[in-house]
Amino acid sequence: MEELKISSKKQSILYETWEEMINLIPKMRKAVKMGMLRDQKLFIHDIHRVQMERKLIKKALEFFHGKWTLDIIYTIVNIKKPYYNEIKKTLIDVNSRTLSTRLKDLQKKKIIKRHIEKGQPVRVYYTMTAFGMGIFEMILPFIFYFILPKELRE
Repeated sequence: MEELKISSKKQSILYETWEEMINLIPKMRKAVKMGMLRDQKLFIHDIHRVQMERKLIKKALEFFHGKWTLDIIYTIVNIKKPYYNEIKKTLIDVNSRTLSTRLKDLQKKKIIKRHIEKGQPVRVYYTMTAFGMGIFEMILPFIFYFILPKELRE
């Protein structure tokens, strides 16, 4: 993986942010565990319930199915006003058809919103919806974990 070249001051701030994010993971795990325990006390987990829950889990995971989905979301979050061509230039390996398809999928799922700027030429840019930002913020600690320097992961 390519290392980012940043000043030691910025690196210190990033480490602090990463640590805050990583420290959330045990709290999130505890909350999930508590929720699972409550669920097990409230419901009988017979074969039909487990099958239904598997379908819901599959649906949740399919939410991000498709190559480039998380890359597009990350790009839209991190570029101030991401026009289509800027997204395309950022994601150099994605072809136009795939990018357009993924952007349409994310719009249908209410993750992003498409904006049209009138003028010559007409320009299109994208923003995250509140729902989309909420999802992004939930997965951000996990993204940070995988981009953390090894010394912070151990």
